[in-house]
Amino acid sequence: MPGKLFITETYLIHKPNDYFTEDLTIPFHDIARIEGAMTKVLGRNMLSNLLDVETKSGKKYQFIINKQKKWLAAIEKVLATRGEIDKLVKK
Repeated sequence: MPGKLFITETYLIHKPNDYFTEDLTIPFHDIARIEGAMTKVLGRNMLSNLLDVETKSGKKYQFIINKQKKWLAAIEKVLATRGEIDKLVKK
């Protein structure tokens, strides 16, 4: 989804670009799994620039992000503070 991603102590928020209309707000308590992933080109992992999020209800979202390591570190900090560090899948 093109747009900007934000995190707070409570939510993961996606604000879409102009041609999409609705913000996506996912409460951390509704998230089952968060994982960094790689963009594949011709079946090969090429770029560490994806964030996969799955909710407890089974909805899956994939966000393209820059500086994946920094995002994962920030998310890890929030989840640790919330006592939900097990939601972050590390490879």
